Amino acid sequence: MAQVVTAAEPRMGARILSAAEVADAVVDLLDVSSLSRTFRPLRTYLPRFDLADAGDLLVFVTPGASYTTTRLSRGSWQRDPQVQVVIVKRLAQEPYDAECDDLMEFVEEVRVLLATADLPDHETWRGGERPLLRAQTIENEPVFSPETLETMRQFTSVLTVTYRVID
Repeated sequence: MAQVVTAAEPRMGARILSAAEVADAVVDLLDVSSLSRTFRPLRTYLPRFDLADAGDLLVFVTPGASYTTTRLSRGSWQRDPQVQVVIVKRLAQEPYDAECDDLMEFVEEVRVLLATADLPDHETWRGGERPLLRAQTIENEPVFSPETLETMRQFTSVLTVTYRVID
């Protein structure tokens, strides 16, 4: 019978980032970006808001549902933390086509930004060196939610971004 050996993950070089810290870094990136719409990103675990506030464009960043750690070699680890970017806006009266087209273009702007930009490169990250964070995969699910559009006149789109850190 094979023996299973487990070992604690070494903390070599940069310290391990939490999913919340990665979400904070995404908020920092969105906050300094020049996109076509004005918004203030907010990091939260549970995006709650008053529907009346959704008349403005709301962008929430939450730690994602997944954080995978993979051993690459004896002293090297790959970490894949996930974050979700939720984009919400209350729409005017029907037809919604022009507003939804405009918002879909904005979601694409955010997707391209997250796909191409490294997270803000601060010399220190809460007191320690921060490893380089690059997006590996980005899912747009739902691209938009027909349910919230029909029942609440609300555009909702979710980008799930998986970052990769190797140390």
